[in-house]
Amino acid sequence: RKVVTDVHIEGEVVQRAKRHAWLKPTDPSAVPEVCREELAKMNAEFRAKATDGRAFCGGLEGDVLYLSVADIAEEKLVLAAGMQVKFKIYMDNKGVGACEVLSNEPPAPEGAEGAE
Repeated sequence: RKVVTDVHIEGEVVQRAKRHAWLKPTDPSAVPEVCREELAKMNAEFRAKATDGRAFCGGLEGDVLYLSVADIAEEKLVLAAGMQVKFKIYMDNKGVGACEVLSNEPPAPEGAEGAE
């Protein structure tokens, strides 16, 4: 596995499963050119495997990054679809994924439920 970004990239959780999630970069051009072809190939393979009339990632256009929950860097962060996150990108023998994932949600307003 090789991390290919030095800085965190902003994005959104598209879909969440028990042990993994799919993330969509806010700005697809932030994905380094070195991994774009592999990312497109990986997404095409997942779309081809989608069965039972269920489209991969709900039929979302554009490429998404794989995230293993083991790569969530922020303690106690529970991902949900629509959540804003920031992450670094890696490449390995299976494709392209996200690591060092942190929340990028705006802070809760003062006095809001759950605020410290």
